[in-house]
Amino acid sequence: MMTFELKAPAVMSPQSRLWVYQCNRLLSEHEVVELRRDMAAFIAQWTSHGAQMDATAEVLHNCVVVVILDEHKAGASGCGIDKSVQFIQQWSAPREVDMMSRQTVIYREADAIKLTTVPHFWAMRKAGIIDDDTQLIDPTIQKWGDWPAQGWVSFKNSWHQMMWGR
Repeated sequence: MMTFELKAPAVMSPQSRLWVYQCNRLLSEHEVVELRRDMAAFIAQWTSHGAQMDATAEVLHNCVVVVILDEHKAGASGCGIDKSVQFIQQWSAPREVDMMSRQTVIYREADAIKLTTVPHFWAMRKAGIIDDDTQLIDPTIQKWGDWPAQGWVSFKNSWHQMMWGR
């Protein structure tokens, strides 16, 4: 399984917008290569009201797509954001992968990456299988400066903990 550091974000402002798309299944190596190629082509022509967007994107852990947009050059309008969402939907539909569902949880168990549904994840938490130190992807992060290394955050520092504590 390929794992990569996000490319070129050192030049991206920490205030850059971040979108996190979680796949409902692991992508094959071939799909990751295809998605990276297609995302690069999309980013190269991505505009908002005619202005070129200053963005980058990457596939992490064969199941997480992150898009980073530095709005210093051009801000993201609703139309510009819609274009990126449409790209994700159009790319994923024929491959039968859902990147838009908020029901997927991606977490680590030992060195393995696991994907499950929110209800199953909560059941595992209740059973003690998921603990405070379980590492997971938090798709609610919206700023590049808040994104942790490789996207992993402990349960105790995630949105799940806030919901668990209610």
